[in-house]
Amino acid sequence: MSGPGGVQTGGAGQGPLTARPARRAQSWDYDSPGNIKGFRDDLSEAEPAGDNTLWGTAHDGGDKATQRQKTVNGVPASAAVVLLSDELGNLAYDGRWHFEYDVLGRMIGAYRPSAVDPQVRGTLFARFGYNAMGQRVTAAYDVDGAPDSLGYPAGDGDLSNNPREVFAYDDKWQLVAVFNQGPVESGTGARPPPVLKERYVYHAAGMRGMSLSQGLDRVVKRERFAAPDAQGVQNLSDEVYYLQNRRGDVTELLGPDGQVIERVRYTVYGEAPPRRVNCVD
Repeated sequence: MSGPGGVQTGGAGQGPLTARPARRAQSWDYDSPGNIKGFRDDLSEAEPAGDNTLWGTAHDGGDKATQRQKTVNGVPASAAVVLLSDELGNLAYDGRWHFEYDVLGRMIGAYRPSAVDPQVRGTLFARFGYNAMGQRVTAAYDVDGAPDSLGYPAGDGDLSNNPREVFAYDDKWQLVAVFNQGPVESGTGARPPPVLKERYVYHAAGMRGMSLSQGLDRVVKRERFAAPDAQGVQNLSDEVYYLQNRRGDVTELLGPDGQVIERVRYTVYGEAPPRRVNCVD
């Protein structure tokens, strides 16, 4: 079994972290089958003391989660949430969203809970599309409604009047670009052409300098683009470079002028307790 045991962040660097506590510690507990039964988030400056925020999850003896509850300093902060699974074991309700899957087990939709009974599916919130290789190629969200009590948009289930994302892949199944596509236009009944949002560049020969067929390529750069101007020109708005070690683990993120945006350290087995110098979205 392999899973994260603990993480500590903060205490060093500049930027957004200076507004956070000097130390933030997180830890995970597992049951005998390997399921996460507890996630603890210690927001104090002290080392984890086991007395802060805990999300506990119960399982059915196998790998199906059946209940989740949040406690703060050992006191329940909310009622226990019942988790539901479908007949194939996919998580169907997580206490907030209902999920829909196709016959291949791919998530194709997310629904709001019914106003009458939260455990009953309500209006559509998201829809996902896939190509023949199983890669997600579209993602649309109903986000044009006013936020509900939890801050989520309370829409009407109509995705046609909302934008969607379109994902493009190369012949090696690698994600190379993300596009934004506007809502369906009333005049044409179709969406406008997609507009480039992000682009990814990969190491052409793989991490070990082998042939392209080895499947060892790693992303080395992410570019983000601004919305088109009046002439339809899109300018580069952000660049991030990824540095990896020999295993292919990302160790640093660099900005366009070479400054370190984020740095990650790993244990001997590759599990990462991150040490952030700065944060980037």
